[in-house]
Amino acid sequence: MLLRRDRSKDFVIKVRKALIHYGRLAYRRLISALRKFDFWLVLGTWALAVVGYITMKDQHKALERQLSEMQFEQRAWLYASGVEMAAPMSFDVNGLRMTFAHMVRNTGKNPAVQVFVNAEAKIDELPNPEWSRRVCSINSGDLGVSIFPGADSAPLVYTIYVAKHELEKSEIRDTSTGRRFVPPINVMFCVTYKDAATNKVGRTPYAFKLQKKIGPLWDSEDLPTNDVVLQLSPLPTIPPD
Repeated sequence: MLLRRDRSKDFVIKVRKALIHYGRLAYRRLISALRKFDFWLVLGTWALAVVGYITMKDQHKALERQLSEMQFEQRAWLYASGVEMAAPMSFDVNGLRMTFAHMVRNTGKNPAVQVFVNAEAKIDELPNPEWSRRVCSINSGDLGVSIFPGADSAPLVYTIYVAKHELEKSEIRDTSTGRRFVPPINVMFCVTYKDAATNKVGRTPYAFKLQKKIGPLWDSEDLPTNDVVLQLSPLPTIPPD
């Protein structure tokens, strides 16, 4: 009888220990499961946040792009509507003197301010994008005029030179007469301006080949304006800043 009670007691103890063991194991597995559940929940929340951020960023970029396109369509567009010699070409101590008059038209939808024409003349360089960028990068400061949409400016008159040392280097001697003449001259122009609404800088480059209408341009020979030929050279446009 006593032996049976001892066996029953041992059995109960073993069952109790087994219950405690499996209870602890189940608790650990439950905690582990909850932790895993929290991890995936956090991961899912983070993923949704990332997707939302990317979507919002894309929408913001699309809005900026639409705004930029609207501003681009509405901006001022300037080009030289007319270029002519404003005074005879002449030689002096500085070199070959050339005075031009530019008329600039605004074909855009916004007014343009600080409209200015930069220029540079060379004998030994053909029009090219690098030269146009260099001339267009000249800072005119706050100088310039304003032009409203659909309007032309008054003639913008200024003088440029082919330097004396450049002339001496490039002139060609006529063996029959001993006189020297100047090869055709390339002149790079650039209309720079600001859009009054967006304050963005615009640039319109263009170039001309300048030469005497008939025969060579002799050194030290002044040339009347009606004897000068300006031949337009096409150039790629430069987008606004």
